[in-house]
Amino acid sequence: MKFLIRKPYIIAEIGSNFNQDLKMGKKLIHEAKKCGADAVKFQLFNAMKLYPNNKKMFEIFKAIELRREWFLEFLDYAKKIKIDISASVFDVSSAKFISKLNVNFHKIASSELTNFKLVEILSKTKKPMFIST
Repeated sequence: MKFLIRKPYIIAEIGSNFNQDLKMGKKLIHEAKKCGADAVKFQLFNAMKLYPNNKKMFEIFKAIELRREWFLEFLDYAKKIKIDISASVFDVSSAKFISKLNVNFHKIASSELTNFKLVEILSKTKKPMFIST
């Protein structure tokens, strides 16, 4: 019997934890690469779409919302230093945005497991998909 042995695929979770600082985001990508991670992952969402009727939650999530133009810079930087990159998405507009980009994979958060529209949009890209349960 022959066994196929593969090394684990390590994804460094940056999420929204870069203090909304473009330089810090790039530094974390660089550090993930230095540590041997295969990929980095951010979070893309629209606070108003997630929490339109909850002022407190909206304010919290608006403060950590990743600007799409910054994600494009992170994408370029990750490609430059040869580390895979993607983002968890939490709304349809973010799914449509990322589906048009040259990311290496898609990630569905467990909270979005039944967001079938989001899953459908990302599945049409034919890229690998990680789904949390």
